[in-house]
Amino acid sequence: MLNLSPPSPYNHHRHHHRHHSSSSHKKHSDEDDQQRTNYIIDTFLKNFAKDIRESPKGWRNRFRKMSANEFSFYRGSAVLFYRDMLCDLAHDPWLKNCKEASRVFIHGDLHAENFGTYIDRDGVINFDVNDFDEGYIGPFTWDIKRLVASINLITYSKAYSDEKIAKIIRCLVSSYLRQIYEYCDSPEQHSIAITSENTRGTVNKLLKESRLGSTEEYLNTMTTIENFERKFIRSKTAKDVDDQLRHQILTAFQEYQQTIPPSKKQTKWSYAVKDIVARTSSGIGSSGRASYSILVQGKTQALESDIILFMKPATQSAVSTVIKDQNLEYYFRHDGLRTVLCAYAMHAVTSKWLGYATLNNQIPLVINEAATHSKNLEWSNINDFEDICETVEYLGKAMAKIHCISDFDSIEKEKHAQQHTDLLPLHIIPKHTEKTIRKAIGGNDEGFIQDMVSFAMIYGKRHLFYRLQCRPLLSKIVSLYAEQNDLAYAVPGGLIGVGTKIDPTLCRADRLVGQVLGEVGALPEIYTEIQITYFLLRRLVGVRTEGDKKGAKVAKLTKNEMLMVNIGSLSTGGRVLAIKDDLAKIQLTNPGFSY
Repeated sequence: MLNLSPPSPYNHHRHHHRHHSSSSHKKHSDEDDQQRTNYIIDTFLKNFAKDIRESPKGWRNRFRKMSANEFSFYRGSAVLFYRDMLCDLAHDPWLKNCKEASRVFIHGDLHAENFGTYIDRDGVINFDVNDFDEGYIGPFTWDIKRLVASINLITYSKAYSDEKIAKIIRCLVSSYLRQIYEYCDSPEQHSIAITSENTRGTVNKLLKESRLGSTEEYLNTMTTIENFERKFIRSKTAKDVDDQLRHQILTAFQEYQQTIPPSKKQTKWSYAVKDIVARTSSGIGSSGRASYSILVQGKTQALESDIILFMKPATQSAVSTVIKDQNLEYYFRHDGLRTVLCAYAMHAVTSKWLGYATLNNQIPLVINEAATHSKNLEWSNINDFEDICETVEYLGKAMAKIHCISDFDSIEKEKHAQQHTDLLPLHIIPKHTEKTIRKAIGGNDEGFIQDMVSFAMIYGKRHLFYRLQCRPLLSKIVSLYAEQNDLAYAVPGGLIGVGTKIDPTLCRADRLVGQVLGEVGALPEIYTEIQITYFLLRRLVGVRTEGDKKGAKVAKLTKNEMLMVNIGSLSTGGRVLAIKDDLAKIQLTNPGFSY
């Protein structure tokens, strides 16, 4: 047997110093960690076991994507989040103050990347929440908590200190409350969209960028013209459907047309189907499920007016896995219908192409236009503290908007059409959501803000435990090679090839570079936090300077500074946790070891 240490990067405890020790610095005991691990596995099996059996390859891909970083895991584990929320529901002080605040239309998966732009039916480009696949009715605090915990994870990955992360979250929640109170004082505020006219910074730039391009340019990225007719470009991710599936899709498409209200319906030829392809999604939540792109005629026979629609499976809302209410289950008995109704409830103006259907009498579907002028909010370039604070203020406003626009008095039947608004459970939700939320908070704004900040910090840190699990991989050596020579044994020195039974997916792309191979029980201790004695060079060596100037001075280490740490052949990132004299405590991005 062999022991490979440290192993697969899936579950890291942020406060562990040595994995094998019983250090008093651990926030949780190993038993607590194991209980949490079992709880997570149990949650996934209860919710996904059937789907995993039906699509094992798709789910393997999903779990690999979730393991990429803490935020990816958080995005893909909404069912875990809501199971945690259910455990704490009875202790939520803001819901105790007002029971009606537990029956608000909520987004269901309101994390930091579920915001972006869209062009409404009036031609105005809005910044808003997008993707209502998880929409449901539940406590308003669940949306806020889902969002603030995600902000914690994103800003932590940008090396911000807990103090600054708390300030960012405070900005978000404060903005949410201000918007709620504005709606209470001025109900007409509901109709004011977040546009380029009333925004600044990153959000304003995103809105302006969304104006660029044209429908035809967008069409040309996915289609081509052959024999004077447009068709989809085939590729690894866009493939033909067979005759049987095509017939099932066309049948579902006919059903879909019946769900579009008369006031939104296009001319008959607008729905003429030109081409269909099956697509495989790269999203974390897709789990290998196929979706379909449908090319339709559009409003004229000119090829530039062609429209691309997406038809994707509508999955069960993660919120519905913990909220058991027969009335809601009746209203939301079809997940495609539920998604459409939640979009109608939480968007002031919805797409004229939005509808739902059922594929082969089995799979609920949601259908909508693949919009040209839609852009998602990307966090990769939002790094400046002031920029982040300004951006999250708009997230808070957008969250308040979807909560307050979805009540009895705000849902505009003339815009959404009687056909769908009559299907909304209006007798269950509050008449005035903004007043309901104000009542729940009861004037204790500071207490509410601090509660949400505390939740974000605690729950976010819990998810930082999931990245790296410092446990050895056990396998069997089946062969040893040096160049072309088959070896009976090997000793240190030179390069050798070691054949094992380890899953190749764990070895590809140099994932095991820097890790140590050895006999079981003979490997060094594993560390995820190290304390070092350091000495800084006074000046940089080998750095070019102008004229006779001396080399640049080396700055002192600072708390939360990110470093590159080399331990043997392992190179990993490290975050400075604390500094005292010539000692520094460093948290490693990947676990290290020492003899």
